Formats: sequence, C-alpha cells, structure tokens
Amino acid sequence: MKVPALLKNQYVVYAVYILAVLNLMGYVSTKSWECLALFVASAYSGNCYCKNEVCGILFGLFVSNFVFGCGRVKENMGNQ
Repeated sequence: MKVPALLKNQYVVYAVYILAVLNLMGYVSTKSWECLALFVASAYSGNCYCKNEVCGILFGLFVSNFVFGCGRVKENMGNQ
C-alpha cells in the first residue's frame, strides 16, 4: 500500500508517538487494560497491513477510541 509523503515526515512521526504515549498513559492511569490491549493489537495489525508505523498507530488510536469507545461514553438518563 502506498503511503503519502506526509505520513513519512519526521515531525508527524514524533507527533503521533507523543499522542500514542499520552493515550497509553491515560489507559494505564484509569486501569483500562482492555483498551490498552485493543490499542496494541490493532496498532500491530495496522502496522503489518500498511508497513508504516504512523498508519498503524493512527489505526490503533481510531479503533480503541472511536470504535470501541473504551467505556468512556456513558448514557446518563437515569437518576440524577
């Protein structure tokens, strides 16, 4: 799979690494181990598919935060 030049930029790589580390620290601090495992597994599979670390990490962030939700989105229509 061809990767655009923007994803090969060194500044973009560092920014994505920082975003991933902050996300991982958030998972560890909230003891959300299933989100941590899901992020690692999806980032690894995305990296194997695309052969680019930035694509893999962005895929892992997308899956763990938006698709799975990591238990952060809760409906609060009950007793207040």
